[in-house]
Amino acid sequence: MSDELLQDFINETLESLSELDVHLIDLESDPNNPDLLDKIFRVLHTIKGTAGFLNLKTLGRIAHAAEGLLDCYRDGAPVDADGITVILAALDAIKDTINEIDPETGREPDEDQKILLDLIRDVAEAAKEAPREGDQSAIELPCEDDAVEEQSSETAEEEDAPATVSESTQAASPAGEGASPALARAPEPQGPKSVRIGVERLDNLMDLVGELVLVRNHIQQIARSVSDRALNTPVQNLSQIASELQDSVMQTRMQPVGNAFKAYHRTVRDLSKELDKQINLELVGEETEIDRQVLELIRDPLTHMVRNCADHALENTEERLEAGKPKRGTIRLEACHEGGFIIIRIEDDGRGINVDQVRKKALERGIVTKDQISAMSDNRLRSLIFEPGFSTSEAVSAVSGRGVGMDVVKTNIEKLGGTITVDSEEGVGTVFSIKIPLTLAIISAFSVSVGDEVFAIPQLNIVEIMDHSHASPSYALETINGEKFLRLRGSVYPLIDMASAFGIEGNGATTVLVCQVGSEIFGILVDRVLDTEEIVVKPLSKALKDVKVYSGNTILGDGRVIMIIDPNGLFSTFDIPAKVSDEEGDEPVEVENDILQVVLFRAGGHMPRAVHLSVVARISQIETANIHRVSDGRLMVQNGDSVLPLVCPVGYSPDWERCEQKVIIFEDEDSSMGMLVDEILDVVETDVVIDISSDTNGIIGTAVINSTATEIVDVSHYLDEAVHNWFNGEQRYRVREEVRVLIVDDSQFFRNILFSMLASRGYEVKVACGPEEALDMMSRNEFDVLVSDIEMPRMTGLDLIRRIRNEGPQSNIRAVAISSHGLDEDRAAGLEAGFDAYLSKTDRASIFEFLLGSDEKRIREDA
Repeated sequence: MSDELLQDFINETLESLSELDVHLIDLESDPNNPDLLDKIFRVLHTIKGTAGFLNLKTLGRIAHAAEGLLDCYRDGAPVDADGITVILAALDAIKDTINEIDPETGREPDEDQKILLDLIRDVAEAAKEAPREGDQSAIELPCEDDAVEEQSSETAEEEDAPATVSESTQAASPAGEGASPALARAPEPQGPKSVRIGVERLDNLMDLVGELVLVRNHIQQIARSVSDRALNTPVQNLSQIASELQDSVMQTRMQPVGNAFKAYHRTVRDLSKELDKQINLELVGEETEIDRQVLELIRDPLTHMVRNCADHALENTEERLEAGKPKRGTIRLEACHEGGFIIIRIEDDGRGINVDQVRKKALERGIVTKDQISAMSDNRLRSLIFEPGFSTSEAVSAVSGRGVGMDVVKTNIEKLGGTITVDSEEGVGTVFSIKIPLTLAIISAFSVSVGDEVFAIPQLNIVEIMDHSHASPSYALETINGEKFLRLRGSVYPLIDMASAFGIEGNGATTVLVCQVGSEIFGILVDRVLDTEEIVVKPLSKALKDVKVYSGNTILGDGRVIMIIDPNGLFSTFDIPAKVSDEEGDEPVEVENDILQVVLFRAGGHMPRAVHLSVVARISQIETANIHRVSDGRLMVQNGDSVLPLVCPVGYSPDWERCEQKVIIFEDEDSSMGMLVDEILDVVETDVVIDISSDTNGIIGTAVINSTATEIVDVSHYLDEAVHNWFNGEQRYRVREEVRVLIVDDSQFFRNILFSMLASRGYEVKVACGPEEALDMMSRNEFDVLVSDIEMPRMTGLDLIRRIRNEGPQSNIRAVAISSHGLDEDRAAGLEAGFDAYLSKTDRASIFEFLLGSDEKRIREDA
């Protein structure tokens, strides 16, 4: 027997059986559906025939017996739950037998299936005797001894039979008269649209792509260090090709999450009968794709959670009716993509989690102390169900035990680099939310320094990054009872100092990474964040397999091997206290940040990019054939009666084979420019905080937007690149004499935008991160104009201008307030405080009008 033929039979049969589970459950609720019956019958008939050809006698007998029962139903016998149950049992036996076939000899296991075959035969006999519609005679169920002989005969007949028409071909064939049966049966031959590739080959290909990404990173590092312009284009091309190859290989590993979801139809059906509960299963987002390896690893955790929902969460019929709920409970599985991750929600409309009961059990089992539990929120209490051995169940259940296992679920999900959280309302239901990376091979991470050491921390767990070198009322580092804590917006969280925890001599830690692991929030103190990049995860050596703080290692672009920190393991390894209550009783500090609207897009690579929506005129699509390159290398496209200059974001090379190209169009006065991109992702409102500054022209830095590291594009750089005289020509907003401007804004995003906008027009510009730094700079330097934000921590822009007007320095400086708050009362408050003008941050024209007024005033004073 050919090993390849046997393996093909095993693969195809297992795929078919997973579909049969769903079809049989559908048939149980829709027993008069002949199409379903035919589909199930055809699959079992094929299994029986192929098993006979391969001399797999046990498989053939089981499939033959199940086929006979189905034939009774096709002949008019009523479909009932007992019949569906024994056919499902037959499918289970077929799966078990297939999984135990010796791949070398092709021999089946020696297990005797007589009990199952007798059971199927008894149900079939009962079905033949049951009353049925019509006058058709019952067919005879063949004896077991005749099964193999009949299979061989049928197999021979099938080999000689003409090819049957596929369902899709039949559906597409015209039904009217004159349609040619010959054409319907014999479509024109076509080449294969798909081939089977061994999983090992795909995994090996993914490993090679990972190595290519490492080489790409190394070459990029070298190119940046030598500053050779001749390298820029080939390095960018290499980066683009590596990214596209990575995407292509990733797609070969992706499978719809529905491949795992559909198995739960059978699980819920069996649980419904075992628990005597009416349960409905809803699946949403089955087409959402996920890496095959991740899909396999989440099957068991999801199965356990579905069983828990059915057993513990959903009430029985009487309880539901008393509570005013539908008698049929619902379990809902939902999957969707969010950033570079997949979100899976398991939701039920059951009794919810009783917080008081959780509190009582947690104290009884010694999981927490009275002092600890008194400071816990309801959600933090609910998360205790993930602690080892915790359960609110009073009795042992054969379905889900004593609840032991949710800790294992959490552990398994965290091994994938994911998190799990729970949200529940008593009497309404519970939602478990799982967040896991799309793939385990290549992930986005921040590289951080601690002393002379460098570590990688997965982006998945990082909520916020803060520089604590600048004092702020919204966050601070404190010591309480000898332990370090992070005070963040009125709440106090534990803090892990990486230098002291790892015994490393630090170089002055200034950066806190705020991490979330499940419901736990804590800070990680490092020296600084170096960069964000896609890293290839390498497994730990056996010597480090028990070290929980590491999840693997990776190789940086400069060739250094660094460890990847596992925040889950870090939090559980170090004995840090849980979040404590605010002993001072302070009210939470409300910090109002500027909320921006940004356009998220993708232009090469995996990391999304963003531009401020206020500078975007429109988003369009242009034909690639209409794009031309002029003599100086710039790209142009005809735009009505004018020519529109085009630019490409740094590191991006468009796919010139496309028929059309997406373009973001920017306008300023009479000039316009288009930026070529791959795709527009979204328009979102966000508080942009630049976590990592960039030395790359055209990129302000990196910020976390929608839980994803995002490059912020400096539009001003590209405006000047596209139209050489955009900023430098004799435009009406260009300064005529030297004017010194001080910009005060706690948002690095706006500091950079304003700096580029003003400096490119000839102004001498300095920037300050906050009012305190501005006052210090004004005491040592002379400025002509102050441009200040309003909403800033510790001291607002209103407080700053009042202090300047009353105490100095430079009490007579011309000052303009810029803010995203433009109501009349806001403007009145700004002018009353001492500003000469109060303008919107997006009103560039008015800002320049004000600055030119300063220019004219200076000229008059000098004269």
